[in-house]
Amino acid sequence: MNGNGKVKESSSAALMKIKTYLLALRPWSLSASLVPTILGSAIAYRSLGMYEFNFVIFILTIFTVITVHGAGNVVNTYFDFVKGIDNRKSDDRTLVDDILTKDEITSLGAILYLAGCTGFILLSILSPAKMEHLALVYFGGLSSSFLYTGGIGLKYIALGDVLILVIFGPISVLFAYMSQTGRLEWMTIYYAIPLALNTEAILHSNNTRDAENDKKAGIVTLAILIGRTASHVLYAILMFTPYSVFVVISVKYSYWFFLPLVTLPQAFKIEKQFRSETTLQSVPKETAKLNLFFGILYVVACFCAPNLPFITQRLVPNTSGQRCKLILPADAALMKIKTYLLALRPWSLSASLVPTILGSAIAYRSLGMYEFNFVIFILTIFTVITVHGAGNVVNTYFDFVKGIDNRKSDDRMLVDDILTKDEIASLGAILYLAGCTGFILLSILSPAKMEHLALVYFGGLSSSFLYTGGIGLKYIALGDVLILVIFGPISVLFAYMSQTGRLEWMTIYYAIPLALNTEAILHSNNTRDAENDKKAGIVTLAILIGRTASHVLYAILMFTPYSVFIVISVKYSYWFFLPLVTLPQAFKIEKQFRSETTLQSVPKETAKLNLFLGILYAVACFCAPNLPFITQ
Repeated sequence: MNGNGKVKESSSAALMKIKTYLLALRPWSLSASLVPTILGSAIAYRSLGMYEFNFVIFILTIFTVITVHGAGNVVNTYFDFVKGIDNRKSDDRTLVDDILTKDEITSLGAILYLAGCTGFILLSILSPAKMEHLALVYFGGLSSSFLYTGGIGLKYIALGDVLILVIFGPISVLFAYMSQTGRLEWMTIYYAIPLALNTEAILHSNNTRDAENDKKAGIVTLAILIGRTASHVLYAILMFTPYSVFVVISVKYSYWFFLPLVTLPQAFKIEKQFRSETTLQSVPKETAKLNLFFGILYVVACFCAPNLPFITQRLVPNTSGQRCKLILPADAALMKIKTYLLALRPWSLSASLVPTILGSAIAYRSLGMYEFNFVIFILTIFTVITVHGAGNVVNTYFDFVKGIDNRKSDDRMLVDDILTKDEIASLGAILYLAGCTGFILLSILSPAKMEHLALVYFGGLSSSFLYTGGIGLKYIALGDVLILVIFGPISVLFAYMSQTGRLEWMTIYYAIPLALNTEAILHSNNTRDAENDKKAGIVTLAILIGRTASHVLYAILMFTPYSVFIVISVKYSYWFFLPLVTLPQAFKIEKQFRSETTLQSVPKETAKLNLFLGILYAVACFCAPNLPFITQ
């Protein structure tokens, strides 16, 4: 009996904990993302027809959007508490009342972001939309959910209203529509306007209610800037403008759009509550409920109206066909795995592996044997390598799409049809997901502050994508600067901080020799590909400065680290002479750089040198009696 009682108590406690976690997501607010997602899907249904509409994509889209929204709510809870905004009078007292700890809130947010990324990966595989279009909208939404209170904290500088207006309207509707149809149809934004205004009413009522508390905490919201009376006027505009829009659409296109007006009496009732300080407390939740019912009726109207204005309605024939699954023999499967591994350009991974090992070695010296965490060390390497590999795959994809890679290129994965574009896109997505998984585990185990670790990690992740994706920094001669920063200071700092929990900027000094040597890999690659890149219409530093100056720069990048090691050796410890063992090989590779015939192999040879030089440098840091600049 006693055993059964303990089991029941344990089950009850577990259920209570789950309920607490669910309440921490502020489920009443999730209608703000759920409704526009359903609306975008409904418009897509009308555009595609029953047979082309994919219900698996529909479920995945809802899951992805809701988890990211929930994560954003949790991030909001965390930063509002950390910055002293939430108190005993606040609506959200999850941290104030010790219902959950800061660590639990951080872990919950990380898990939700990971779940959202998992959903997005599956969605991008199934969706007919271009990977880059879907990623642009998704990561825009994900970043916004974090930056609302995290990072620069848009909420605290009166920009939260603008963000909510865009994200929980146009962006959510467009994301859902594009996930189904594969098309970027900007006219869907017109449909988002009524919902966006109604959703903004939720936030504005929340900020008006909390205005006094926010003012004391030193933050600025639109409600504070315009005052109580103007806030009431704005709330009324946000609440009732959508109904005016529906009246116009109903008269002009279809009477079905009168349907959302069923909620108008409730809207008047809530607006009346807004006027009084005593009833204002419940207005945000009541507005959110209204938003849900209002949105559902709007969706029904879009679903039932004979014609939808602005939207092309057509049945798209299924021309994709179904490829039957082929059970590959073991050797063919292994060959495929090998092909995927080669697509990561494994020879280049030393550029991220070495600074990660170096940062960890410095952390070991700072902490000592008993404090150093080898699980964190392995996780850090895994996280960094997977993101680097994903960046290489993204590079392959965009270099091919933009016509830069050809039969003469070093990377011919797509040129020679070794892998398809879809396979490359899926591989990149899986690697980014693996990297995010590693980061989540790392952030749970690491003593570092979640926001510090996230800032460095997502800075690296974004850079790996933006090198050729998005604005394509590689193509506008900014790739060299990016590589110099990411595969030097950022990687060393990330590894050091993951172990120690400290942001010690002096570690950047240790990154300089490696950063220069790593930049030599990229520069030799760009020098080799200069003619091809010029024909493709892109600009790199190697093209800008020409062949002779490129050789001089390569020599500087290769040999400056050795000069640094000599100075450190003489001044601090002879152990720093150790990397000079690789100097003869450096001279040999520099000689190969001079000739066009031997230049082809220089990037790979430089990467090999980088690996050995970095390992010897890490050994020197590990063995030297004292490390300059670092607290031991």
